[in-house]
Amino acid sequence: MKFGTLNPSELELLTLYIFKKLSLKTLHFEENPFIMILRYGLNAGRYRYVYRNINFRQGEIAVHMDKIDAKILEMLQKDARIPLKQIASEVYLSSPAVSARIERLEKEGILQGYQAIVNPVKLGYHIKAYVNLEISPSQKTEIYPYLKDNPNVLECDCVTGSYSVVMKVAFPSTMELDLFIGELQHFGKTSTQIVFSTVVENRGVKVVEKKKEKE
Repeated sequence: MKFGTLNPSELELLTLYIFKKLSLKTLHFEENPFIMILRYGLNAGRYRYVYRNINFRQGEIAVHMDKIDAKILEMLQKDARIPLKQIASEVYLSSPAVSARIERLEKEGILQGYQAIVNPVKLGYHIKAYVNLEISPSQKTEIYPYLKDNPNVLECDCVTGSYSVVMKVAFPSTMELDLFIGELQHFGKTSTQIVFSTVVENRGVKVVEKKKEKE
């Protein structure tokens, strides 16, 4: 195993893993893991063991979390403005300890940001719809930037099946939605479903404890 084969993201993930394995109290994330191995006495065999125990799923590390991490994430997904003191009282930790856990979850890429949830109807967006679009692979470089730059596209995913892309959109009226669909049809065939009502509002994912594998 050569250190040169690791990209910067993998180096940082390895650093985090070594940090956990050695139970270090302080750590500088800008340090190269090779320097850390020399500093903290990890031999080459130990390095290979550590690297083998990093499990990548779709390019991301399979992070190990305890029940406290899961509870913190659950509370933040419900209300990102919840005070640290309130979280601390729920998980029976001090506020600084909770803050440290949140910072770690951010560094590990689990907490990717904090957003405000607004009511689109009160802002004049009365029409919500799902639009399917069929495109060829060669059109991706043209259609993707167009969709990303369109503020009415709330979410867009590549999917399997008859259509290549499905997107959630919001518009003030059906007239404006129709104009948008007309633009999309320059790229390919479309299919549209206008939402009458919402049974389940957008919500966070269920967070479960991820236990460490036995060595």
